[in-house]
Amino acid sequence: MERQAPQELDVWIGGFLGPSYKVRLEGDELVYEVYERAYELFSTERLRPSPADWSRFLTHLDGCGYWRWDEIYSSDTNSEGTTWYVSIRVGGQTNAVRGLNVYPPGFVDLLRAMRGLLGGRQFA
Repeated sequence: MERQAPQELDVWIGGFLGPSYKVRLEGDELVYEVYERAYELFSTERLRPSPADWSRFLTHLDGCGYWRWDEIYSSDTNSEGTTWYVSIRVGGQTNAVRGLNVYPPGFVDLLRAMRGLLGGRQFA
């Protein structure tokens, strides 16, 4: 059974030295942005995942434990590095999580699911 696409999706990963990646949902399209050093926008692409793509992504999202992640993952020792956030709303479920150089269990699986949703495009 295919699952409903999210009502909201906003995901970012990167840092000042680049590259950085952002994906946000606008209507039924994903806006995929790639940034270079100093957060300079390099490219923008619009993608339209199929219902099957969304269903696979949401299954992976459940499997990586995203809905149980804490709100913040951060290291007190370093204020520079890789920042990330993930904010998703699907039906009655909403979660917004962010971090700096610290990642929850299952984070790599989330990145893999994002690449799948993006048709193999880079996202890490």
